[in-house]
Amino acid sequence: DSIFTNGTFIKTNFSNAILERVDFSNGNLWESDMRNASLQSSNFTEASLYGASLVNADMRNALFEGANLRYADTYQSDFTSASLQNSNLDHISGRWTDFSWADLTGATFVESSLFWSDFDHADLREADLRNADMRRSNLQYADLRGADLTDADLSGAFANSKTLWPVGFVPYFAGVVTWGD
Repeated sequence: DSIFTNGTFIKTNFSNAILERVDFSNGNLWESDMRNASLQSSNFTEASLYGASLVNADMRNALFEGANLRYADTYQSDFTSASLQNSNLDHISGRWTDFSWADLTGATFVESSLFWSDFDHADLREADLRNADMRRSNLQYADLRGADLTDADLSGAFANSKTLWPVGFVPYFAGVVTWGD
């Protein structure tokens, strides 16, 4: 376990690094390269990862509460069971990203590309998904109560009868494919 609290790592190359259980809380990792890095159970609370490359990074069980990930590239990265409460993921390139079982309560994804992303069992309560591209995403068992889905593209997204939607939202009219249990 290493501690880099409040550290500055602007445009630092962490690609392919093993940085598990590292504390980067309140750090500045602006445009850092974390491609293929193993960041399991690391702490990025209130950190800035603006424009960071997280392509194929393993962030299972990591903490990103209140973190800034605006414009980050999370293509094929794994946030399974991560906590991203109140984090800013606006404009991310999140195609094929795994957010299954993640806590995304109050997170913002405004104008993000989330094509084919996995939100299985994710907690998206009060999330801001305005203008997000969520085509073909997996929303089975996800909790989207209170989420803002204004102008989000959910064409061909998958859900099931256990997916919880905002009041008044009709998945069928948004192009969501709903399966049984």
